[in-house]
Amino acid sequence: MNSSIGAAHHFSIADAGGKSVVVEYIEGEMVVTETKVVTNHYLSKGDKYGIGSEQSHERFDILAQYSGGTNQEGVREMLKSVAQFRFPQSEDSYERTMWSVVYTPSALTAEFYFRESYEQSYILSLCDEKSGWIMGTSD
Repeated sequence: MNSSIGAAHHFSIADAGGKSVVVEYIEGEMVVTETKVVTNHYLSKGDKYGIGSEQSHERFDILAQYSGGTNQEGVREMLKSVAQFRFPQSEDSYERTMWSVVYTPSALTAEFYFRESYEQSYILSLCDEKSGWIMGTSD
C-alpha cells in the first residue's frame, strides 16, 4: 500500500466471531495487530509504534475503556465522546476524523459515519449468497 497523500492508513477489520484487527503498512509491508479500537496512531510494534498525536492516544484510551455491547445510540455517544471537535485544534496540528466504522459481527453489518456526522450512518450488510450485498442509509 502506498499512500498518495503521505498519511498513515489504519484499516480496521472484524469477523463474525468477534475478532478484530488493524492492518497497517510499515514501509510497504502489511502488519496486522489485534485490537478492538483504532484511532490515528500506529499500533503495530516496531519503529513506528505509537507515532501519532497526543490527541489520538487520548481518544484511543477513552474508547478502550468501553467494554461489552451497547445499542446504536450508545455507540453514537461513544463516538461523540472522542469527536475531534472536543479537542483543541491549532493551525499546526489540525486533525479530522474522516470516517468511523462500527462492526456488529453477529448481524454481519458495518455502520459507517463520515466526518463525525453521527446522526447519519451508512450501513453495509453482508447477507447470504442469494441476497448478495445490501447497502443502505440510516437517519
